[in-house]
Amino acid sequence: MRRPTFTVATLFCLAYVISPAALAMDVNGYEQLVRRSESRDPKAEPLMAKATVGAYFSGMAQTIQLAQTGSQAFQIGERKVLCFPSQVRLTPELLRGALDTELKNPEFLREALGPKWREVQLPFVVSLALKRVFPCPTE
Repeated sequence: MRRPTFTVATLFCLAYVISPAALAMDVNGYEQLVRRSESRDPKAEPLMAKATVGAYFSGMAQTIQLAQTGSQAFQIGERKVLCFPSQVRLTPELLRGALDTELKNPEFLREALGPKWREVQLPFVVSLALKRVFPCPTE
């Protein structure tokens, strides 16, 4: 690995941890990063792209786990926003799988987010995907 790339990647990861809002990725950015991670061209730095995607989803999973505060539901005030069955373990793979499923058939995203849905920040799109996978029971 070239030294400047390692330094830039380290700084990116550090900045991601310190300031997630500043580095929030949109759907377009995610798809570009996935293409780079699947590339056979070494100039695309597929290993770095794959590590970045993994770190991004790992950070999202950890954030949701922390926000759950011991319950199986993610709440904003009194309102349950996301509900997870007790047997579900929130992993980066689960989050990415939910997102990729929505991106394969994006009609719901187009309808929910409008014509610029690809410019919406990824954590919000992932939360919509999770809400469809794990809907909260109506009370």
